[in-house]
Amino acid sequence: MWVNGQCAEGPCRLAKDFPDDCKATPYCAFQLPHGMQIKRDYHRKVDEECVFIDERLGLSLQPPVEDFTDYTKIDINKFCAAATKRRDCLRKRFVAYPERLRFQLEENVCQWNYNQEVCRVNRVGAQYGQIVNITATTLRQENPGYVITDSRKPPKNRDFKKPDDNFYDNWDEYNNMCLNVNDEEEVLGGGCEERGCALFFDETKYDVTTQKLCPGCDAVYCVPRYPADDKYGIDPYGADVWDGPGTDARFNFTDDIDTRDNWIGYLACETISPQYCNSVPGCNAKRDVACSKNGATCYVCVGSPELGGKRRRMDVTELLMDYLSTREVDSALEMESDSAGVLDLSDEVSTGISADGTLL
Repeated sequence: MWVNGQCAEGPCRLAKDFPDDCKATPYCAFQLPHGMQIKRDYHRKVDEECVFIDERLGLSLQPPVEDFTDYTKIDINKFCAAATKRRDCLRKRFVAYPERLRFQLEENVCQWNYNQEVCRVNRVGAQYGQIVNITATTLRQENPGYVITDSRKPPKNRDFKKPDDNFYDNWDEYNNMCLNVNDEEEVLGGGCEERGCALFFDETKYDVTTQKLCPGCDAVYCVPRYPADDKYGIDPYGADVWDGPGTDARFNFTDDIDTRDNWIGYLACETISPQYCNSVPGCNAKRDVACSKNGATCYVCVGSPELGGKRRRMDVTELLMDYLSTREVDSALEMESDSAGVLDLSDEVSTGISADGTLL
């Protein structure tokens, strides 16, 4: 690694006092205490760290991996700029940041500039790297400069069917899976969000007066996302879908539409990690162009959950569209390179004037 203008061999902590060198090293991550900034004169309670990504990133996986190397660290500006189509730019992705070494769902990594028709890094709103509840003494944390992508190849749908039946043929099976995560694993680190579910804070189990939970209650648990349509075996707008007979096992969504829309959200393939994408019919894992155009490999989950959904239908269609788009770009670049340096004398010939200014 390159530290202070010299080549150094050793752990990442050698670059602790050189943030730029630590950030530029592909396998190192520079971490600051939350709310701190680089090169600010403040009383430090916690020192900065330059950590080895391989040792930290795999600890949050299920099961944990002591030396995880299937990742790529990409400049966030290049990552977003590579998504030349609006749909690719605005996709929800499971990525990690050097400041947060865990793959989580990120909905606003990039934003589409409608004036310039290009994809740019989202620097607006409550994204990671900004403090939402800011005070007069809060130091604004730096925006992330890199994203860390997961380059593991997603399992196929048959891997979820055998030996354990982890393939969710309809919304009820998906609902049961999400609610059972609380009993089987730790919610925050047990794959709740990765499997397409959502973390939910149940205010009914919290006493505002005493500011305590009810005895034996767990106010934070894993819940299914609200069905976006009726293709996955359930009509979300049916009169007896949530309170009718035989619906005791279904999660009873709150009547507060704001909570349902903004906190729980709607089930979509993009809300499922690529590592669990093929566990839901109609969802397919495909390569992310934001990684491919940066010389890396990572995946996104696309499609729509539906009964008996075919695994390859959406995948082949979008791959064909990406192939045709890439071919057009390559053709345009080839024509541009062929014409570079060639002087066009068509105007001079038509006017009777040669290139050196003499009359023909």
